[in-house]
Amino acid sequence: PEVTCSCCTKCYTDSGGDDTTLPTFAPFSPIMMPIFVPPSLSPMKENVTTYAPTIMSAPSTTTNKPTATTDNNSTSKCNMTTSERNNKILKELLPTSSEGERAFSWIVNVDEKYVCPSDPTLPQRYALAAFYFAMNGDAWSQCSHNVSLPCDEEVSSNSSNTPPSSRWLSSTSECYWYGISCSISMDNRTRLVSSLDLHNNNLANEIPSEIGILNTLKTFLLQSNKNINGTLPTTLGQLPMLEELDLDKNQIGGRLPLELFRLHSLQILALSDNKFSGPLPSEIGNLGNLSWVQLFGNADFSGTLPTQMGELFYMTVLTVQKTNFTGTMPSSVCALLQSRGGMLNTLQAECGTPPNPPLIKCDCCTGCFSSYSSVNSSRSNNNGLMKGLAFVSIDTIPDRAGMNLGDSMQLYHDVIRKNRSPREWQVID
Repeated sequence: PEVTCSCCTKCYTDSGGDDTTLPTFAPFSPIMMPIFVPPSLSPMKENVTTYAPTIMSAPSTTTNKPTATTDNNSTSKCNMTTSERNNKILKELLPTSSEGERAFSWIVNVDEKYVCPSDPTLPQRYALAAFYFAMNGDAWSQCSHNVSLPCDEEVSSNSSNTPPSSRWLSSTSECYWYGISCSISMDNRTRLVSSLDLHNNNLANEIPSEIGILNTLKTFLLQSNKNINGTLPTTLGQLPMLEELDLDKNQIGGRLPLELFRLHSLQILALSDNKFSGPLPSEIGNLGNLSWVQLFGNADFSGTLPTQMGELFYMTVLTVQKTNFTGTMPSSVCALLQSRGGMLNTLQAECGTPPNPPLIKCDCCTGCFSSYSSVNSSRSNNNGLMKGLAFVSIDTIPDRAGMNLGDSMQLYHDVIRKNRSPREWQVID
């Protein structure tokens, strides 16, 4: 023959016939001889910055960076290898904080829901996991991932079509985690987070920046947790649909970020009994839908009240007592009072004496307070606090005699949770 070969699997002659006198061999099995593709011939991949993967066969090591288990030989339900899924998720989320890194590691290594990179719910699931890790989730009063703590099924939705609330970081949809409500997206394909209500649930630490990922959030309620601290993240300004923000009774401090005043859908701003400081930015006048502004109990608020507050034509409640705001109540705010044709029916400030003159001069306030003495009740009943509530289209309400502002706020939240607009009720004598 023209070529001498003792290892060929098939031999041919010029006449086209087979030379069967030479031995033939079965094709090599990949198990016997693995195929090696030189790097220069392998398909080019996009250069993605990633944390070093943990090799499955090697002993695990402790690291401060998020790691993803690697299994290049298996194909997941996402129609890609595990390492491809992990790298795509990393590229999608780009965690920058320690809690974000923990959330990423949980998503790719622990979460039994096994979300794919193309899943539209991936960002919100990641953001909520980061929120859990940042806010001391394992110590929450209700429905922590810590199974030694309670998760009362009685706190589930009133809807018969909604399953009981599940623990955070469980394998169910994040829409069923305790305190979370979701709404159907515009294309009717995805359930997106619309409400996060974890009031009085023993949350602690600083609200993480990942909260800004929840850009469909309408209600954000963290009041009465007492140990939430730090400052407000600027990413709150990335929640264009937010209507209610209630952070009352915590330890949050610092100046209000200007990004907060980009929330043009905001109707309720409740920040009382915290440690906020500095002046109230004039940009508050940009929030034309505000109906409730509750700032009392922040002793380090200072400066004068901006005249731009007179542009809040839907405002029904403004409480700025127990602060260090000074000067004169802007006439533009007084002009909003119901007695002058507006909607404002509760205007409370540090306008009582002593000291003399008072911190704020206000001849139009419905209630004056003084941090130096008992409340001046000359313009108000019930010790200068809210006089009572009248609800529209509500058949049964509790006795309002002697109701204080905290009780009124609780009733207010009960109304909101029943999808009633805050403009359906008003303060009355």
